[in-house]
Amino acid sequence: MESEDERKLTRLVRELVGGKPVSEVNPKIIPQVIDAMEQHKQTAIANGQVERVRKLQSIMAELSKLDRKRKSIGKHKAKSEKSTSRSIDTTTEDSHKEITPAVVESVLADIMDGFPLDVAENYLLPSLIQAARDHVNQELSTGNYKEAQRYEDVGNTLVALSNERMVEMKKNEKREALVYQFTQAEEALRKENESLRQALEDHDERSKAAEDALNAEEEVTLNDHDAVTNGDLPVEKLKFSSALLNLRETEKFLVLSRRFEEAAGIKAEADQKEIEEVKAIHEKYLKQRKIQRNKLVESFDQRRKCLIEKNARLRQRIEQDHQAERSALERAVENWRQRIIEFDKNLEAQNIPIVETKKTPRAFVTQRTPPLSAHRTPRPATQTRAIRPGTSRLAKLAVSRK
Repeated sequence: MESEDERKLTRLVRELVGGKPVSEVNPKIIPQVIDAMEQHKQTAIANGQVERVRKLQSIMAELSKLDRKRKSIGKHKAKSEKSTSRSIDTTTEDSHKEITPAVVESVLADIMDGFPLDVAENYLLPSLIQAARDHVNQELSTGNYKEAQRYEDVGNTLVALSNERMVEMKKNEKREALVYQFTQAEEALRKENESLRQALEDHDERSKAAEDALNAEEEVTLNDHDAVTNGDLPVEKLKFSSALLNLRETEKFLVLSRRFEEAAGIKAEADQKEIEEVKAIHEKYLKQRKIQRNKLVESFDQRRKCLIEKNARLRQRIEQDHQAERSALERAVENWRQRIIEFDKNLEAQNIPIVETKKTPRAFVTQRTPPLSAHRTPRPATQTRAIRPGTSRLAKLAVSRK
């Protein structure tokens, strides 16, 4: 299968053979054109087309001379440089604008010699059909019926080929429409999945931030609680028993009564009792603080649990909100996929090649068409005449002369 550049070079060679001036060839692609013409020359030699070989050799000589002249000048400007493919495209676009009779005659001569019509030359079909009809009339006027029949057959084949390629183009345009809908559905599904992913990601970030804030609050609260617990015993917690208070009152009375020995004994007893009571009060205080700490931990655990459950519900709601849209888009993608598969099966059943095109292509189905003889309709075995009455101008003329 030829590449796009090769097809454009083939067309340019035909235009040159048809009379296009070599001076109009972009100097950048002269070596490529010469190589392409060499291949055409070898084909013409193999087919015994002497005149075509001479024509090709003459054009190649002119191109070589033009190429040597270009190299001798040696002026290269960056602004004027373009890629080879773009140069070929420019030449092709110009040839579309003006279809010279010489080019049409050159291509028609190739077709008469058995060369296939390139898909890239479909724009020539109307001109080729008209040229074939003109040749039929010309040959009829000179009585050259055999040559007229050849042009008549080629003209009919070109008409059939034009209709066939038009059908192929319409079917491929329909397929492109299906592919476009499929890609649109796929893109919509991709965006929906991306939207869901982003929504879940944002939600997870917010959830983590909320949990981190709660953990930080818990840590600060527990640290403050532990600092108080591990500090000095609060004065308000020192509530002594009435027995200890009575001993202290007795101690004061004995001191005031100047009974110091008795006061010393009472004081020692009161001090020992105070130590015991302070220890008991402190132990009770620590137990209370531990209970308070456990309640704080339970409170934060409960808040954390509620937060996690809330975030889980919100996450599930986000997924549910997107699920309906995602399901619809998934069904649409699969539906368009199946329609394309069925359409391709129908094309294969009709023996129509499938073209994988870009965004807005306008190419026909085949890259290269088979020789025109492949498009001719076989005649019934019972038919012996070369011309079927009533099917061509040549036949009508023959009947009228009878």
